[in-house]
Amino acid sequence: MIKQLLLTIALLTSPTFAAPIVTYTTSGVFSSSGSALATFGSGTLTFVPGGGMVDLDLLNPSNGNLGTIVATGFSPTSMSAISGSLTLNILQTTPFAGSGAFVGTLSGSLLSNASSGMLLFSATSITLPGNVTYTISQPPAGFLVVPPTTNNGMTTLQGTISMPVSPATVPEPATFGLIGTALGVLGVMRRRASSPPRA
Repeated sequence: MIKQLLLTIALLTSPTFAAPIVTYTTSGVFSSSGSALATFGSGTLTFVPGGGMVDLDLLNPSNGNLGTIVATGFSPTSMSAISGSLTLNILQTTPFAGSGAFVGTLSGSLLSNASSGMLLFSATSITLPGNVTYTISQPPAGFLVVPPTTNNGMTTLQGTISMPVSPATVPEPATFGLIGTALGVLGVMRRRASSPPRA
């Protein structure tokens, strides 16, 4: 009985917080095509989905792969202008289902071996159910859309995934009252158990 009472006291006085495992996927849609693939002059930009699973109990915030833009087919001599926008969709499945989107503006031009192409997101942070925040790790001027000869034409969109950590909970006064009563009962029980029987 004493062990059960001590266990109850321990549970009442030691609040814990465990950040959840977050599972998500991404998709991208170019405004010029309405799909994940857009043609600009002689070349194409293709959005390759990102996503994954992060354990915010181990690392909060955690790095997240938000997707990759792949540039192919651009001419070595004739610049191709890129324009319109890219909508980056986040679909979260755990800890709670939810979705959100970032919208980035495309500008500049690409050759097969040079680029002035940029992708600039106006908002870089959204919060989905479960208070999970997705933040794009965007340079101040936006992402440089690399040409096909640089990094195999891959522009990776990285971000962070985080959630606020709840501060340690302070037990209520009633809890302290229960603890005091329980300790008093334990003291009386121990005294009775150690006292010699009355004659």
